[in-house]
Amino acid sequence: MAKLSISMLEARRDARLKAFYRLEKKLKRHFPHTRLPLLLDGLYACKEVFNICRLNGWSFIVVFKEGSIPTLHAKAVRNRDLHPENSMRAKEDDSGFQNLSWANNIEYCGMRLHAMFCEDHVRAKDAELTTRWCWLTDIRPCADNIEELVNIRFSSA
Repeated sequence: MAKLSISMLEARRDARLKAFYRLEKKLKRHFPHTRLPLLLDGLYACKEVFNICRLNGWSFIVVFKEGSIPTLHAKAVRNRDLHPENSMRAKEDDSGFQNLSWANNIEYCGMRLHAMFCEDHVRAKDAELTTRWCWLTDIRPCADNIEELVNIRFSSA
């Protein structure tokens, strides 16, 4: 059963990658000189997509799940843990808060990527719900921009 699941995931990733190649052609045709920022699902977390973005001058923020590129995720977590100064608390109010952190200059297939981490803490009546997020990006996060970068997903919906 596990083999079937892996094959299905690979098939989905392959289908999305083919769709991304088609999208790239359309974007280049309609917006040939525009530097686009792309917000992408985790199935696009691969070197082929990163290279396409780099070659076209497009920035990207892609959902980064622990299992998608395991060695890169481990590097990002190690880098983050070595630099506790790269963290902050944000959006703190009665409804909850966010713990934000980041890891810069993670080498992957000849590219320098950055990882952003967010723990959303939402207070409910009698409980606190915590949701963890992680993204890969080519935009260098820092204390001045991390809150805006990780909350793009809320403002763009």
